Amino acid sequence: MRGRFASALGAAVVSVLLASCGSVQSSGPSYGPIKTGLAVVRLEAIGGPWPGFVPVSGQVNLRNVNPDARATLVTMAIGKSGTVTSHAPVGTWQVTATSPEVDHNRAGFCAADRWLVVREGRTSSLLVKCHPTPSA
Repeated sequence: MRGRFASALGAAVVSVLLASCGSVQSSGPSYGPIKTGLAVVRLEAIGGPWPGFVPVSGQVNLRNVNPDARATLVTMAIGKSGTVTSHAPVGTWQVTATSPEVDHNRAGFCAADRWLVVREGRTSSLLVKCHPTPSA
């Protein structure tokens, strides 16, 4: 009984911590609290006059590359600064994004060059680039 209460309490605390990043989707049974690290994600539009990139607002989606992970999807909203800092579950994440400021919010044109690796108690940073679609 005491173990179930501690597990439920731990899950509730993690839910509150992760609420700042938008939403987290979990799968599988609960085995205590989810370990987290700090994720710093910057969203930039590529192209235009020098320097050729500008921060943009939008939504970033982190998909866990491990299909057996407890947390499988994290969604973060990014404001006009183009940067969001939030707790994220430990793991390796594929990162994509959309922005209303690039190609009328069409999905698939904002992506990172590498995966985001979040480690417990550490800060991980990643730049996500939005490329406008060439005119046909």
